[in-house]
This record gives sequence, C-alpha cells and structure tokens, in this order.
Amino acid sequence: MAATLVIGGLAGLYPAIRASRLSPTEALAAP
Repeated sequence: MAATLVIGGLAGLYPAIRASRLSPTEALAAP
C-alpha cells in the first residue's frame, strides 16, 4: 500500500518538478 502511494506520488511530482526546471516547450517535448 505504502509503495503504491510512493510510486503514485513520484509519478505525479516528478514531471511537475522537471517541467518547472525546463522551459514549457522542452517539458512538453520530453517524454
């Protein structure tokens, strides 16, 4: 259960953190 929450949290947070570091176009172009 905890692992599912952690994985879900990372799946939601990681793209948001990465997008905030990149320019909007780069964030959208990256997979």
